[in-house]
Amino acid sequence: MGRAQRRRRGLAPLVDGPDARQYYFIGKDNIPFHTVIWPAILMARGDTILPYDVPANEYMNFGGAKASKSAGIGTTVPDLLKAFDPDPIRYYLTANAPESSDTDYSADELIRATTTSLWQPGATWFIGR
Repeated sequence: MGRAQRRRRGLAPLVDGPDARQYYFIGKDNIPFHTVIWPAILMARGDTILPYDVPANEYMNFGGAKASKSAGIGTTVPDLLKAFDPDPIRYYLTANAPESSDTDYSADELIRATTTSLWQPGATWFIGR
């Protein structure tokens, strides 16, 4: 969405204002681009807010291999939503976020993790949702 569209929708003060902060959540392979090259491009434009923070995660692999659309490794959000409800997906991805090391996704592990973690005694908060 461009600046003109944001102004028409009334979003400009929220995303373009002096107090606006932009956070770029990226994978570890994009660190050089988003912390050096992209800010340089934005500074050259002169009219854009620079990234405030660029937290990077490790990889979430699929069956031990790095996700690759061209190689057919991985899944898509629509495919996940056809197989699972959104809440178990959110829980699994949050609990297994690759923050400090690569993690591995599998549908079997999603099912195991959500059924054993969420339905144990003491996890009744989930049932109440």
